Amino acid sequence: FTAALTTPANTDRFSVRVDQNISDKSRLFARYSKEWISVSTTGEIFGHNDVGGPGSTSTDGRYDIGFGYSHVFSPTTVMNYSFGANYWNETYLPQGYGFKPSSLGLPAALDGSAMFPSIGIDGTYGLGGGNQNATPREVVTNSVDLTHMHGAHTLSMGFMNILNYTYTQFNYPLSASFGRGMSNGPDPLTSNNGTGYGFASFLLGAGGGNYTQAAEAAYMKKYYGWYFQDDWKISHKLSTSLGIHYDIQTPTTDRFDRLSTFIPNGLNPISSTAGVNVNGYLQYVGSPQSRGIYQGQYSNIAPRLSLTYKLTDKLVVRSGFGMFYTSSFENGDYQGLTLYGFTQTTPWVGTVDGITPTNLLSNPLPGGLLQPVGKADGKLTQVGQSVHAVYPQRKTPYVQNWTLGFQYALTPNNHFDVTYVGNHGVHLTNDNINVNQLSAASMALGSSLQDQVTNPFYGSIASSGCGLDQPTVVQSQLLRPFPEFCGVSNIEDNSANSSYNALMVSYKHRWSQGLQMLISFTASKWIDQSAGPEEWVNPNVAAIQNAFNLAAEKSLDANDTPKSLVVSYVYELPFGRGKKFGN
Repeated sequence: FTAALTTPANTDRFSVRVDQNISDKSRLFARYSKEWISVSTTGEIFGHNDVGGPGSTSTDGRYDIGFGYSHVFSPTTVMNYSFGANYWNETYLPQGYGFKPSSLGLPAALDGSAMFPSIGIDGTYGLGGGNQNATPREVVTNSVDLTHMHGAHTLSMGFMNILNYTYTQFNYPLSASFGRGMSNGPDPLTSNNGTGYGFASFLLGAGGGNYTQAAEAAYMKKYYGWYFQDDWKISHKLSTSLGIHYDIQTPTTDRFDRLSTFIPNGLNPISSTAGVNVNGYLQYVGSPQSRGIYQGQYSNIAPRLSLTYKLTDKLVVRSGFGMFYTSSFENGDYQGLTLYGFTQTTPWVGTVDGITPTNLLSNPLPGGLLQPVGKADGKLTQVGQSVHAVYPQRKTPYVQNWTLGFQYALTPNNHFDVTYVGNHGVHLTNDNINVNQLSAASMALGSSLQDQVTNPFYGSIASSGCGLDQPTVVQSQLLRPFPEFCGVSNIEDNSANSSYNALMVSYKHRWSQGLQMLISFTASKWIDQSAGPEEWVNPNVAAIQNAFNLAAEKSLDANDTPKSLVVSYVYELPFGRGKKFGN
């Protein structure tokens, strides 16, 4: 009843670099690197030839080139230029790729996936190896820096440009799941974990799921940054550094303008036929709108300041402050970007009320596949379904850092440091937030939320994943903030904050008498409201509880380490020639 397999992985990498001194004043380098990884992600437990097995293989290819050139104009002026280009392609291939679902009696329209269905059965090992996908990424960078020394000043200025391209290719099988709910009892309205079996629901054909036809995306995002800095040695005791950065991040665009922005406060045109006013609709980018999926922010000015002062010959105090802007939006399907109208999901509605089978596995999609319609539905795009919403207003996340520390020289080889470090994150990226959840007042209605009531959208919505195409619908659906949508997830919402405060104490003994040692102790606290859009990688992170009270998400970060002690040393054993023993 159990099985274990090895999942081999192969990695090849190499790098070639050439350095050339053109003259005493000019030099350059060029580099080419390649890394190729192939991993058996999931073992072929049922054998290599079993098309319904969970086996899968992923590859990760990375190609990188770099170029740098530096020139000394004079003893006080130096220029550096660098260029880099990176290509990174992740792929995933299930062992059932190439299979025709129609050979199982499923609709022939599903053969376009060329994959065995992904079947999840509660209490029993499932079938299928997942979707086939490829995600190529390209990043191109250019930067130039100029440094000039003038008296007590060292002046630096520079510019950086980053072009970020992300392409996606996702091929999904029919996704079907069978839980205990359709076979538990004795009262189907009361959950009983001791009854029901997913395989029984599977034999009955009572499940649910969906089938997605995904458009291939071509996303682009640009970064521009300028800086100026003055390192000024005011006196033999005091020195300072004054700097300023200006950053621009362009909004994410799609090469063919297929993205859409969610307008939460706009009246949805379905209101006219439904006889009830409801807000929220998707608005496509492009003329007369901008091509970006949100409105860019062009006021990202980040100051930097530091001071160093020698109080005595043995005691130095250092302090600093800086602002740093981070990425305002991550490209890619993994983060929730969806080309609605061009990517189309057809739901398998197995039940509307949770207890009565509607469409069985023998004919899961009686209305056929919903076909991509492009922008034809306009503001009615995706009504009756769930949406990943990108709000048009978005602030750029940034982090403020500040420090104050003292360093005391006990002896020429022994230093003692005490430093306070503070960090405050503002407008940080949240995980996806369900903004279509019921309010606390609605939740107080209890079991009556499951009552079937007249559906005002009946006749206006042709297909729905939550029963909005039926004459009646559960009351809870009509009490949601956006009742014309099954779900609305605000993806990568920039509403989170963080704070980090730490006291760092260290003792350093420089190499002498055969010993080098560093002892450091940190007492800190890290508090935030979100682990960000990649929080799924940490199993200790919980999902957002209440979209109406994000302040309640404030807690210790999953990676908070309140106390840390690190001791490292190198000791030369006193044996051998010139040593105390064995000379």
